[in-house]
Amino acid sequence: MGWLDFQEREGLFTASRNGRVVRAEEANVYASVEIGLDRPPAVLGLISRGTGEELGSSATIRGRFGATELTRRSRSAAVLGDHSSGDLLYVLAQVLGFVCIFFAHGVVNGERLDGTLRQQLAYGLPRARLILGEFLGGWLTAAVPLVLVFAGFTLWTVVGGPQLAPDEPLRLLLLFGLVLLYSALWIAVALALSVTCRQTGTSLLLGLLFWVFTAVLYPSLAAWTAEKIAPLDPVLLARTDSASVQPSEDERVGAERLGANHGLRNDRSRQHRLYRNLASLLPVTALLDAGTLLATTSVDDHLRFLAEVDRAEQAMLRWQEEIVARYPDRVRSYSWGQPPLDLGSLPQPRYSPHSLGWSLRAAALPMSSLFFFLALGLVIAIVGIERMDVR
Repeated sequence: MGWLDFQEREGLFTASRNGRVVRAEEANVYASVEIGLDRPPAVLGLISRGTGEELGSSATIRGRFGATELTRRSRSAAVLGDHSSGDLLYVLAQVLGFVCIFFAHGVVNGERLDGTLRQQLAYGLPRARLILGEFLGGWLTAAVPLVLVFAGFTLWTVVGGPQLAPDEPLRLLLLFGLVLLYSALWIAVALALSVTCRQTGTSLLLGLLFWVFTAVLYPSLAAWTAEKIAPLDPVLLARTDSASVQPSEDERVGAERLGANHGLRNDRSRQHRLYRNLASLLPVTALLDAGTLLATTSVDDHLRFLAEVDRAEQAMLRWQEEIVARYPDRVRSYSWGQPPLDLGSLPQPRYSPHSLGWSLRAAALPMSSLFFFLALGLVIAIVGIERMDVR
């Protein structure tokens, strides 16, 4: 499903770019000329959908009388339902936590109830080594299918699947390490619960409750908090009640509405950035945030994209001022037989994503969160078994 969705987005990207080129070449009325700023679909978006796809991956600047339009090159809402369903990292984030909790919740307390834990310790096996052995055993068991998944994806890119850019194999390797870290985290959490709870049912219930909170409830809580801390400006919302500015309107009113569009657009991006920072504090959303940064792009990258859109729009307006001086009768109308406009000086904006090094620095917060929960789970498990009375 993710591959089909990616192919559709790639087709929409190519079609929109080609269509805009044709419209510009055949333009006869300068107010209708369009330029665009596009971010091509990323191959690693098959694994983790990028922020650009969520907040706008293509901008079309229509001219003096048209507002800038931001669109996602995706029909996933109609094809796949929630766009995250076509995101492999989203599936792994949901499934791995549940599987690891279910797999390791009764390792220690189950052996304690069976009496086998007492027998192992009677042979002089250090308790900390026992916990580390159980942790490594569970982690390796979870890692085997993950190795097969990522090896299969890598082989697919070699034998005829999506082609990776020069830095994307390293990004793919980092994503693989990130998923391994995430699975280790949930094994450690399950072991901690297994040590601290006497009954296996209790440790399973607490583990599932923590998983439900981080996977289902916390994202909504983080979004609500971000909306309360950074609400959208109601004045800007009132000024953007119309999607475009009509040629008959006063240019001052049109400029105010375009400015409101820009401000509201940036406010939404800043709100989304706050949400992602809050989401990075717990495991499931931290994995998704770090994966987005490593695989594709970030909220900061999207804000830079918006700034480039604004610069391109100003360049478009300057171009129009030059053109109207040369074609004063073609601002809003066209007479049959007039030649196409001279498009030689039409601005040609370009988009380039952040480097891998920048992505790693930006992913420091969510990755630190994953390491923190991993270390916390192991510390609780080791301290708990050292103090456990197995008699």
